[in-house]
Amino acid sequence: MREQGILEARVFPHCSIKLKEAKEFFDMVELLTHRETHASIIDISGISGLDKEAREFMIKECDAWGTTAAVAFISTSVVSRIIGNLFLTVSKPNYPVRIFTDSSRARSWATNQYRKRLSGVLDR
Repeated sequence: MREQGILEARVFPHCSIKLKEAKEFFDMVELLTHRETHASIIDISGISGLDKEAREFMIKECDAWGTTAAVAFISTSVVSRIIGNLFLTVSKPNYPVRIFTDSSRARSWATNQYRKRLSGVLDR
């Protein structure tokens, strides 16, 4: 957690995400966020694959928690961009997701989405 409500992560270079890695990631997110509202900034530039089980698990968990305000993916490689776009096309999460090539723009967008969500939560 870099700042209140913003979780930053990076996929290791040449890593293919399978169900085991997806579950480990969510265990860590749960530990760091206590299942409170947050936005994630995930650098997927090093990713080499994302299997269907892992993708479906990630979407289901985020939807079930209902605490994900937004996810900003940072992608600086062709492979990661293809995987990121496939994730968006197939998964259709119930929270905003965008892909960025610039980390500062990703951070700004995610922080803005978090603040919008938090103010909406507080207004209820």
